[in-house]
Amino acid sequence: MIPSSFLSKLETISIAIMVQKMNLKKFDEPSTFYNVIKRDFSNNLMENDLMLGLTRLLRDYPKQFNNFYYLATVEQDGKSVLSAFLTPPWNILVHAADEIDEVPYRILVDHLIVNEISLPGVNGRTNVSKRFADIWCASAKTVKKIHTEMRLFILTSVNKVKLARGRLVKADPRHYDLLLDWAQKFHEDVRLDVGDNYLRKHLETTVETGNAFIWVDGEPVCMTFRERPHDDGVSIGYVYTPPKLRGHGYATSCVKTVSERTLREGYGYCSLFTDRANPTSNSIYKKIGYRPACDYLYYLFE
Repeated sequence: MIPSSFLSKLETISIAIMVQKMNLKKFDEPSTFYNVIKRDFSNNLMENDLMLGLTRLLRDYPKQFNNFYYLATVEQDGKSVLSAFLTPPWNILVHAADEIDEVPYRILVDHLIVNEISLPGVNGRTNVSKRFADIWCASAKTVKKIHTEMRLFILTSVNKVKLARGRLVKADPRHYDLLLDWAQKFHEDVRLDVGDNYLRKHLETTVETGNAFIWVDGEPVCMTFRERPHDDGVSIGYVYTPPKLRGHGYATSCVKTVSERTLREGYGYCSLFTDRANPTSNSIYKKIGYRPACDYLYYLFE
């Protein structure tokens, strides 16, 4: 029988050898980071849509973020197996190849702690987010709690859906106050505190770039934004209908028409996130043609 102490020593040696084959690489340029994660995670590109889109947003509209950002990958044999995107005060976003063990996570966590980078939480695919959260909490002596369980949907073709009364209108500066009010209420619904300063900057950019839309039925009744465009896809977000106007199909019509327009413009797909606990929104998007791609788990650290 092999002594447990000997097995433990072998395990330590094995981990040390693996660490020697890996290295953490930080990026100063979002464009370089974007190219690397697109290349190295090409097998599950759509599942990494959020990080791809945020990186392009950081590159093209840096004023929407604070001056500090953290972009990093853990490489094994010259290829990224884990990537991280952080723009305070937001959660760190992590993405990984499915088959990796905990060593790359430990390398990333150690680097964050050594550099005294604090984290309010983590977001990512369910298994990746949970693995990172467990290792972070053990190392940083904190605890995690689930904020939201989300589902990422992808659309590559639009189903035939009967539209509600009204029409789609591209928002302009005249709609700014209304959009700001609705955007604030949208964040209340999804329990996210983004801060007025960020929201105002984000709204201004979205309107200026022609990516804010309103469904109008005599008056504005619903809104949605196109978010985080990159080479392959665009995310649909900020879908909001005031409570008294719900149940008329306005959100379905708005999202369906914007998604259709986006595909016609040459994007390969549209993406969107839903709260898994909200069966209404999940059914609406499936009706349009959105299909589940994977689940994300949003943790907060206490």
